[in-house]
This record gives sequence, structure tokens and C-alpha cells, in this order.
Amino acid sequence: MVRRKKFQGFTLAEMAIVVVIGSILLMAGVKVLTVQMESAAYSATRSKQETIKQALSTYLGNNRRLPCPDTRNGNGPGGGPPGGPSFTPALPPDGVENRATAGNTTTNCAANFGVLPYTTLGLEREIALDGWGNFFSYHLYSTVPNNWELTASFADTNTGGLTINDKDAAGVPVTLTNTAVVALVSHGKNGTGAFTIKGTRVALPVAATNQDELENTNSIANAIYYKREYSDNAAIAGGAFDDLVMFVTAEDLIAPLWREGTLRTSATRINQQLTDINNAIVGYMVGNATNPVTKCTTPPDLASL
Repeated sequence: MVRRKKFQGFTLAEMAIVVVIGSILLMAGVKVLTVQMESAAYSATRSKQETIKQALSTYLGNNRRLPCPDTRNGNGPGGGPPGGPSFTPALPPDGVENRATAGNTTTNCAANFGVLPYTTLGLEREIALDGWGNFFSYHLYSTVPNNWELTASFADTNTGGLTINDKDAAGVPVTLTNTAVVALVSHGKNGTGAFTIKGTRVALPVAATNQDELENTNSIANAIYYKREYSDNAAIAGGAFDDLVMFVTAEDLIAPLWREGTLRTSATRINQQLTDINNAIVGYMVGNATNPVTKCTTPPDLASL
């Protein structure tokens, strides 16, 4: 007679070990997944910023100006003027630039800080959202004589005036540029100061723990932005930081247009004008070479002399 071995279940100790091992594996898996998701969010944000930079250059080539920020409504539920510390759009951003006179591109911007005008740039809304689902903030520098918002003021010699700083190991600001035309800001995972798809604005960073992030909301209105390495240490100079800032210079905007021939440099235009003049003179001389005397006429103001 064959004896069947009686099956015995797990003991409580064995079950506890299984649960502990399972929990460790689950926590490790969640951690890996979280890291992967954060990495994807950062990569998507950087990629979109590059796309936006290219779109700005293309727009400049087509219009000889840059679009104003989307401020939707000059005085949102947060109160305060556009671009100010308490400004929020009254309605969800529509991506259309806002000017002093709506639809009139010969008038100045309603404000120089707001949401990226993605519709005006011909971009889908998805491109205007960072990896965490908030809109990119967009600051356009435009101060006479370097007015980037009006076609009539465009010149390939125009420059910018936004300052972009890093921080050294001692926490001292290091200027990356002080001639940026555009600052494009993702307010990172914490989203502080970002405009949302609902038309609200996430609470501003706290100066005591996130001073540099506060600068990136234009609340201090000093045309200074910070582009730093990530830090979750609120005690260091400038505080914790997770913003992703891209700055765009005049060269970034104009150089691609020179390369593709959409724009010509000032020197090229002058040389072309001189060439045209020389060609005209040569053409005139060749055309009149057979009878130069009879072809000449007396200037009207000398006829009576």
C-alpha cells in the first residue's frame, strides 16, 4: 500500500519571511519605477524645451518678431498685475499671445511674463506642458532699443537683457549670460509657481527655503533666473531646487536663420547692396558704350547755366 505524504502548510515563521521578502522586492520595484518615471519626466521636459527653442527661431524668421506671453486675462483670480507675484490667468491658458491691443501685433505685449504662447507658435498644447503636466513659464525680454516683440524694431544686431545664473560650490551666483532674450522655465516636480491647465497657479516658492525657485517665477521682477543642479537641501544658499531652465540668446534665434538663408547678416546685406550698385554701374556703362555722349543728358538743375 502506497502511503501518501501529508501536505503541510507554511508555518507562521515561513509566511512572515515570504511577506518580508515580498515587501522588499515590492519596495525596490516601486523605487526603480519612481526613478524611471522621474527620468522620463526630465527627459521629456528637456526635449520639449529644445522643440520650443526651434519654434521660436522659426517664428522669428517668419515674422521678424517674437510672440508675447499668453496672459489670457490681465487680472486673474490671484489679483495683481500681469507678471506680478499674485498674477494668475483668469481662464485656462489658450496659448494665444496677449498684446496691449488684442490681435494688433504693432502694439506691445500686455506683459512680458506668462505662459508659453504655444498656439501662436503653431505648437500643440502638449509641447507647452512640462514632464509634470504644468505649463512652461515664458519671459520675453523686450526693452528699447532691443525690442523683440515688434517687427518694426527688429534688427539682427538686437540682443537680450535677462540674466541667467548658476551657483558655485560656495553658493555664490555665477552668471551664465546676461543677454538672454527668452527664459523658458519648467517649475519641476514640486511645481511651485507654475501655471496649471485649469488656469490656476501653484503656490509660489517660499523665499526662506526656495529663494532661487522664487526668482524663477518673476515675482521679484529683477530679470534674473537661476539654472542650477537639482538639490533637495533647503539649507544651502538659494534653497532646494528642481526647476529646469532653458535660456535663449539672440545667437540661438538668429544663427539658424542665417544658415538656412532666411535672414542675411548686416555685413552680407551691405555687400549685396554694393554688388548691386556695381552691377548697375557696369550695366549702365555697357549699355551706353556705343554712344556715350548722345546718351548723356544735362541734369535739370544745371540746364539754365
